[in-house]
Amino acid sequence: MKLATVIATMDRPAYLERAILSLSNSHVVPDEVIVVDDGRDPSTQEMVVEWTARWSAVRYLASGGCGTSAARNLGAQAAASNLLLITDDDCLVDEDCIGRVVETFEMDPEVQCVTGSVLPYGDGSGKVGVALMLSRQRRQWKGRTYPWGIGSSSNISFRREAFLRIGGFDQELGPGTRHFAAEDLDLLYRVLKAGAKIVYQPEATIYHDQWRSRSQARRRRADYARGIAAFLSKHIVVHRDSFALRMLLVRLWEDVPLLALMGLSKRNLELELVSLYQLWGLATGLWVAGRYYQGKRHAGDARVSVRT
Repeated sequence: MKLATVIATMDRPAYLERAILSLSNSHVVPDEVIVVDDGRDPSTQEMVVEWTARWSAVRYLASGGCGTSAARNLGAQAAASNLLLITDDDCLVDEDCIGRVVETFEMDPEVQCVTGSVLPYGDGSGKVGVALMLSRQRRQWKGRTYPWGIGSSSNISFRREAFLRIGGFDQELGPGTRHFAAEDLDLLYRVLKAGAKIVYQPEATIYHDQWRSRSQARRRRADYARGIAAFLSKHIVVHRDSFALRMLLVRLWEDVPLLALMGLSKRNLELELVSLYQLWGLATGLWVAGRYYQGKRHAGDARVSVRT
């Protein structure tokens, strides 16, 4: 099996070069490294072009500022390999990660998606971890279930044919769009709805640089909550999905109040602030996305399909 790594990047050439270097040091190196530049910094292209001269697997594409999801989809479409590993420019790929991903697909032809652990990189001094996957227990899913806790878009792999058949990432979700986040949750949910098997392989590890301060992390959690509200609103409003409504109620009645109660019981101001940011994100996300998708449904917009 051949594997392509797809990295969407936006004006972070130093982080990106470190990510490419980690791939070059893998025990099993990828057959393709497709960098999709969604930014405007010319030094990104210059750096990637230098890498193409040293390593023929590296390719450069420009996506024109259309958002991370669209950039990843462009990279997947351009790949010639039958497996895709999608990661971010601020991540480092463990030297055993690609080998474990390929091995997991080879062992079970039914597996269409493999997620892996996302661990913090560096000593984290004064920084806060976000979007981590810390479990060391291998798990698998098939059939409709809650998509949280399954994987993160910083470490997610697919059989390319399955990724394209499902429709890839929803290009109206994720960084660089009005809905900010939850493109990975939406994709995982659609994979499960399609009846495909997902395996979480903890030995396929990627390290995520934890560069955010506490205040930045709180704002990012609000973005995540807003994205989750948009993802669920889409499935509720456009697809009349009762299970998505159930997931929304779980988020509203369990997650945010639970965080707030924990903060109050432990007199933890940070937990209380996080709960407020998440509640704000959910509320604004429901308002903005609900109106947006209602408008699309009433207009009969053909771009909103069962695949997205």
